[in-house]
Amino acid sequence: MTVAPPALPGLSVPFAARSRKADALREGATAGGVAAIVLILWFLALDLVEGRELPSVVWVPLAVLERLTGGALSSPAGAVIGVMLQGLGCCALGAAVAWLLARLPRAATPGVTLTVSFLGLQLAFFVLDGVSGAGLFHRLRPWAVIAANALAAGGMTLTLWKRQPRLIEGRRDLWDDEP
Repeated sequence: MTVAPPALPGLSVPFAARSRKADALREGATAGGVAAIVLILWFLALDLVEGRELPSVVWVPLAVLERLTGGALSSPAGAVIGVMLQGLGCCALGAAVAWLLARLPRAATPGVTLTVSFLGLQLAFFVLDGVSGAGLFHRLRPWAVIAANALAAGGMTLTLWKRQPRLIEGRRDLWDDEP
């Protein structure tokens, strides 16, 4: 017989359940950090192969910040701030994916997690491009953006799968009704 942990006064969710959700958010942010690193490494590798002088990792966030701030952050410090904001955005997206997975009644499959992560990264790219008006999709090749987001979603999924196995479960009995 298991006993549910007592609820703390003023809190509607028991402490143990709250700490599990906090763990999921922390691990999601970690997975988002892994996705950001994968994105940076992908575009650095492409830039090295193509021989670009200014790496995409620098000019993409810089172009967005220049458009959003009216050119106020067009210095090297702006590029650093842009890359940091890109990383924080990926961490927030990873936390959001983990939060969604923690809300599911059953553990998600890796395919569901990969799809949600990929769609979230693609949506974030299109929203950022549309809001900033920087024309990123025309300046970067579409296949490179799609491949980068697929690799980043794979890194995010693998990180969540290894660090939070209760959120993502490889299931052979997917169609069974029992949990």
